[in-house]
Amino acid sequence: MLTPCSNCSRRGDNCLVNLSSSHCSACNNRNVKCDLIVSQPEWDHLNRDKEKLYC
Repeated sequence: MLTPCSNCSRRGDNCLVNLSSSHCSACNNRNVKCDLIVSQPEWDHLNRDKEKLYC
């Protein structure tokens, strides 16, 4: 399970990873630095889910 970045934790926003930037969508939209850290097993899980969506 992903841990929300500090910006989303502070604001109470949903912290959703943006696969193209590897930062959260909320930080990308606000154009602020994101400290979201995604581990390799979490990336593997996200990539499997992404493949299921596009098949």
